[in-house]
Order: sequence, then structure tokens, then C-alpha cells
Amino acid sequence: MPGLALLAAACASGCGGEDREHLAGVGRKLAERLQAVRAETSGKLARGWQAARADGEELSLDLRVSVRLRYERELADAAIEVTADGAEVELRGRVRNAGQHRRALELAEATAGVDKVNDALEEPREDP
Repeated sequence: MPGLALLAAACASGCGGEDREHLAGVGRKLAERLQAVRAETSGKLARGWQAARADGEELSLDLRVSVRLRYERELADAAIEVTADGAEVELRGRVRNAGQHRRALELAEATAGVDKVNDALEEPREDP
């Protein structure tokens, strides 16, 4: 932002009419550059978002299910491994309780491309 520093220095030292016109021109050029940078940044952001969405559609089935399970708040402390064979996925690992168990199965079954879920999840046993 050297333009802003120059503008501030000029204003501090006092300006004549010609100086004001020059500073106004500098301000306009600075505004144009900022606008161009902002447009470029938002374009890059949009392209990045589109690429991320396209990549998400190309992820393997086991990875799509794993991502859904990993980002589910209710399953934050669950250790679940997902494997896929065609449209069939298997969930293996440990969950804390029946609620986590049920939620993991729901998410896996609701994932696009999953036809069948094999449940190999373990819950802690309750001692009698």
C-alpha cells in the first residue's frame, strides 16, 4: 500500500490545487487496482470451489462415506473404517453407543452410490 503512504504524506505536508488533482488521480488509480485485484481473487475462489465440487463427485465411494462420517459432529470420537466393493460398503470399528452406531449406518446408507451397508461396528458391552 505505498500509494496510501504517499497520499498520507502529501496531505500532512499541505496540498495546493494541482496537488489535489494529482492525489485524486492517484486515488482513482489505486481504487481501480484494488477493484481489479478483488475481481481476480473472487474469480480464483469461484474456480477453486467448482474444482473442489468436481473432485468431490469423482471421489471413491469409500472415501465419500468416510468424509461424511468424519464431519458428523455426533461421530467425532468414533473410530470407523470404511471399505467398499462396488456399491457395497462395510463399516468397521468402534462407536461409543447405540446412537452413534445408528447415525453411522444412516449416513452410510444415505450416501449417493451406496446400495448396501455391511455393519461390522462394535459398541461397548454393558457389564451385568
